[in-house]
Amino acid sequence: MERFEESNLRKEPDGEVRMGSRLFWRVISVIGELLLTAGVIVLGFAAWFVWGTDAAAAPEHDKSVARLHSRFETPALPHKQLPVPESGREFAVITVPRFEEKPVPVVEGTDLSVLKRGIGHVPDSALPGEVGNFATAGHRVTYGRPYRHIDRLQPGDPIIVETAPGWSVYRFVRHQIVEPGATQVLAPVPDQPGAQPTQAWMTLVACHPPFSARLRYVGYALLERQVPRSQGPPAELSADAPRAAAGARAGTSGPVGAYAAADRAVRREGGH
Repeated sequence: MERFEESNLRKEPDGEVRMGSRLFWRVISVIGELLLTAGVIVLGFAAWFVWGTDAAAAPEHDKSVARLHSRFETPALPHKQLPVPESGREFAVITVPRFEEKPVPVVEGTDLSVLKRGIGHVPDSALPGEVGNFATAGHRVTYGRPYRHIDRLQPGDPIIVETAPGWSVYRFVRHQIVEPGATQVLAPVPDQPGAQPTQAWMTLVACHPPFSARLRYVGYALLERQVPRSQGPPAELSADAPRAAAGARAGTSGPVGAYAAADRAVRREGGH
């Protein structure tokens, strides 16, 4: 009798160990399921943030462009009379044939709420076609990512900015990668604070590399010409524009040579 009781006593701790082990693995299983669920939620949010915002932004961009084109049909003012847009107001349309994307609206301002709606225009910088620096910023990922292909631009590529009076045709010159605080790229003469502008520049700014805000990718273009609305859209808006730009890059003459030479001259004047 005593042996039987002793045997039972010896088995009790083993039972407790097994119960504790089952409880431990049950807790681990619950934690694992919670972590898996959290991971799925995070991945889902990331996917929505990258692709979902694009899907939502695209039709809004199209509506903005349609509104602007409707507004542009009213009697136009000369380029020199283009009014300064109010903050948050859409006022222009940018088309970059090299990107092979739809036109994108330009909205006054560069805060996050504005950049969700299209390309932002840096306040107090020049307006399209004006002497100085028409400075712009756009997303490279999310919310329509209008500047996602900014690194594809090549010297001589056209960038067309449409406003009520007509079209301003810029030609891409060069790019550089800078720190986020490099505000000198927004100067009236890009990268030369304090210099007196004599040419009409356009600056395109986007985060770099993609999916990171560590640096900024900055592209520069110079105004080639302005086309009044009465003359109709410039040839650069045709489907052959990217191929024409590729042909221009084959040599040093034409747009590439002219604009690169102008850029070098301006940089020499500024001591760069």
